[in-house]
Amino acid sequence: MLLILISLAIISVLLLIVGAAWLLGSGGQSERREGAEVGEEIAAELLQDEDDESIYQATAFKGQAKSVETGVSYSFREIKEEVRAGRWKTAAPLLMAVGGFLGLLLFGSLALLVALDDKLVGALIAGIAIFTVMRVMVGMVRA
Repeated sequence: MLLILISLAIISVLLLIVGAAWLLGSGGQSERREGAEVGEEIAAELLQDEDDESIYQATAFKGQAKSVETGVSYSFREIKEEVRAGRWKTAAPLLMAVGGFLGLLLFGSLALLVALDDKLVGALIAGIAIFTVMRVMVGMVRA
């Protein structure tokens, strides 16, 4: 039983890694900016002192700067819309990453339940993991 649970946890880790890498490699939202105002913002962030309580802090920057910010985020509703529309190029990595994470959480906790000598601790970990997986699944269905 332990061998089966560990195998499922390893498969889940692989799904999580492949899905996350595919998701990050396939794009996301990129924002490119350049100009003097970008340089001023970057300089202000670098010079910002969290302990400094001054009312006004001026930043002097002369020249041009470039900034590229990339992010990937999808809600459960967006994932369901992608699946319904049949856009598997976008939906597959999302489902792989989420499914891999939930599988790792579930099968890893059940493997701990079987492997640990203290069954109370193992049952507590497994119970929390099962509750978390169920909450995520309910949230996905409701979205």
